[in-house]
Amino acid sequence: MKKVQLTEGPIFKGLFKLSVPLMATAFIQIAYNLTDTLWLGRLSADAMASAGTNSYITWFGMSLVAISRVGSGVGIAQSIGAGKRDRALSFARHGIILNAFICLAYSLLMWFFRSEVIGFFNLNSPSIIADAEAYLKIITLGLWLFFFNPLLGNMLNSEGDSVTPFQISSVGLIINIFLDPVLIFGIGPIPAMGVMGAAYATVFAQFVVFVLFLIIGTKRGAIFSGIAWKEKIEFKYFKYITRVGLPVFFQIGVHGIVSIILTRIVAGFGDLEVAVFVAGQQIESVSWMTAEGIAVAISTYIGQNFGARLKDRLWYSYKSSMYFIGFFGLIGTLFLVLGAVPIMKTFFPHDALAVVAGISYLRIVGSSHIFMNLELGNEGAFSGIGRSEISSAVAVIFNIMRLPMAFLLIRHFDVNGVWMAIAISSVFKGIVNIILFKPVLNKTMKAEELKVA
Repeated sequence: MKKVQLTEGPIFKGLFKLSVPLMATAFIQIAYNLTDTLWLGRLSADAMASAGTNSYITWFGMSLVAISRVGSGVGIAQSIGAGKRDRALSFARHGIILNAFICLAYSLLMWFFRSEVIGFFNLNSPSIIADAEAYLKIITLGLWLFFFNPLLGNMLNSEGDSVTPFQISSVGLIINIFLDPVLIFGIGPIPAMGVMGAAYATVFAQFVVFVLFLIIGTKRGAIFSGIAWKEKIEFKYFKYITRVGLPVFFQIGVHGIVSIILTRIVAGFGDLEVAVFVAGQQIESVSWMTAEGIAVAISTYIGQNFGARLKDRLWYSYKSSMYFIGFFGLIGTLFLVLGAVPIMKTFFPHDALAVVAGISYLRIVGSSHIFMNLELGNEGAFSGIGRSEISSAVAVIFNIMRLPMAFLLIRHFDVNGVWMAIAISSVFKGIVNIILFKPVLNKTMKAEELKVA
């Protein structure tokens, strides 16, 4: 297994080597989403709306995954930094067990209440509602894949191996790119399945990714391949995982709920605006999902140095990472603002109204992406020192503030007021996180020193 040394050597070089595969993996996930969005957009705006509605459901599922993913990942990184591999194995085992129980509960909920869930979005067209329910039924059967693939990948990242998840995700992307047009539009004996074809393609690709994680991870000695399953359960590991992971779950969950409410507000302007909102979020993910990849590297890098009690190295790692992730945020802002016209014409080639509405979305929300990247980078840093509750609290407060801001701004700017509320809150989240990190780091390091003493 190829691992990057994180507790010694040049800081920026190590951060860069760890980040590049993670950014590439993020681009893989972006390509997954954009592949579906691109083909469904060419099918119809209705297809985009029905499939896009389900993205909030998987999004909330990913917030549940964050409990075990972030909690176990931080525990693994800090344990490896401290030279305690047995403890890292225990974090991996308890993370998988906790993830399995959460996955089962969420899957059952989505299966038996799918009509009520889709009904909440207040969609107008009966055909869109029917397609959305059919899509959710298929996705629910494969939800366990969406739960376990990110967990296994993050365990590898926490060890300093960001290459293997990238390689495996690349295979899944290739499969999805091939299957999407085939199953959506049909070819030869394969019938056109429309929206449901996109769901089948995604689930099958995720299944292949899961199998590859097991095979390749075992071959390369991944942390999860060395777990002793017969050992007794120790609740102190569940306690730590939930303490670190629950704030992130709450943060992502609130973000998802706020986005769902914003979607209901947008739906009041018409189904076309919903399609634009869905497409716009997928397009801007080129920027923020890249930042999420870097944030994972930041969390791992800072986590291992925190575990090794290398305070000076940790602080310089933080400063280097903020310059690094801020640079990509600037690129994202320029990409979305300056490239809004050709981007939207690509995704809505036959709908001029959608293009016009989409350009406004990208330019308004895109202008805040440098601050959004700084927010995500700080989330990784806070997680690395085991203080995810700080960045999560900042995110929750300002995400909730999007709702009153949106209601106020739509009175003057119509649907653009929703986009403005999103952008303004992102600016505040980035700034506040940067202000808080150093004092929290100093306080946390002092507390850890007292524990050792």
